[in-house]
Amino acid sequence: MKKYRSIILTIIPVLILVFYWQFGRDHFRSDARRLAEPSMTGANIIDENQFSSLSGNKLLVLLDSCKAEPDVQHLSVMEINAGKILSESNLKLIRDNNGPVLLFSCEKSLSARIWMILSQMGIRDLYILSEKSDSTE
Repeated sequence: MKKYRSIILTIIPVLILVFYWQFGRDHFRSDARRLAEPSMTGANIIDENQFSSLSGNKLLVLLDSCKAEPDVQHLSVMEINAGKILSESNLKLIRDNNGPVLLFSCEKSLSARIWMILSQMGIRDLYILSEKSDSTE
């Protein structure tokens, strides 16, 4: 039994930590609430009129083949299927952009889901581009 003592003393604390993590609360980092706050206040949503006030190299990511593409100028445009947004090459392109990243989809909930995923992954300066705001909304 003495020869297994060091193995047992290593495995027991690891098992305790695994059980604590599995059955404990608050698995998310403490900053998850802070990262999601822009979506609660609507600060992550900009329209075509507001995007010109953003500085840096603007990158527009089209998440679907929508017929109603936004009418914006002076930015890079990249079409990425939403299902492949998390591929290593696509994440590298988004992270390497030196400026704001604008997400656009005809389906607003798709843009919101992708924004939440990317913001939780630590990507900053990320916005959802909405169509021009109407006074009727």
